[in-house]
Amino acid sequence: FAQLTEAQVKIIKESSMSNRKLAILCGVSSTTVNYIKSGRTWTHVKPCIAAVDSARAKLEEAVK
Repeated sequence: FAQLTEAQVKIIKESSMSNRKLAILCGVSSTTVNYIKSGRTWTHVKPCIAAVDSARAKLEEAVK
């Protein structure tokens, strides 16, 4: 099982990428990504757009 970091969770919360792509990149299930985006899990981590912009760009570049 992959363990997510808070930085990864912030990226997931802010990303417009599909749950499937995020799941593959982070090594978790798409259900896990869905739970994070919907606020079912990782509720203590708040999205911070400014903090994840560069990380998101790197993540999205890796998918191309």
